[in-house]
Amino acid sequence: MSAEIIDASARVHGISVSDLLSESRERRLMPARQAVAVLLDARGLDATQIARILNRKHNSSARSLLDEHFTNATPEREAQIEAVSDVVLVRAFRGQRNKTQ
Repeated sequence: MSAEIIDASARVHGISVSDLLSESRERRLMPARQAVAVLLDARGLDATQIARILNRKHNSSARSLLDEHFTNATPEREAQIEAVSDVVLVRAFRGQRNKTQ
């Protein structure tokens, strides 16, 4: 499931998966990483697991993304995260439908 979330977040935010998972600290990458962190957190992963998935060296990186989201969430950022979630759900639905046909 994490690969689907990463791919969807990269697409919604207009960046490559390799950029999203890179060591770069460019600010433009933060919303995509934050969406991944929030959605993985909602699925029960802890900060250490999220940091590993995002290729971050410390769980504090993932915790920082989550803390930033929960303290400074904007309607725009919430809409982006919802869009990522929607893409993942649509892909999962299509995959299930294709299996039954």
